[in-house]
Amino acid sequence: MRRLRALALRARSAWRRGLWEKELDDELASHLDMHVADNIRAGMAPEEARREAMLKLGGIEQTKELCRDRRR
Repeated sequence: MRRLRALALRARSAWRRGLWEKELDDELASHLDMHVADNIRAGMAPEEARREAMLKLGGIEQTKELCRDRRR
């Protein structure tokens, strides 16, 4: 019975972690889109606007790692 409960807890934890990662991806994509839109309104070309937005966020994967570290 303990093993079954432990397996269920692990499965639930993995599922929640997956949801959290999806929310994190969505949130970062939203922030990136907002920065890109701001840059385009400021007169930048779309490619340049995206590049500057990525630099401002510090890179998507690095930002995700920071969020994961803070969550733990």
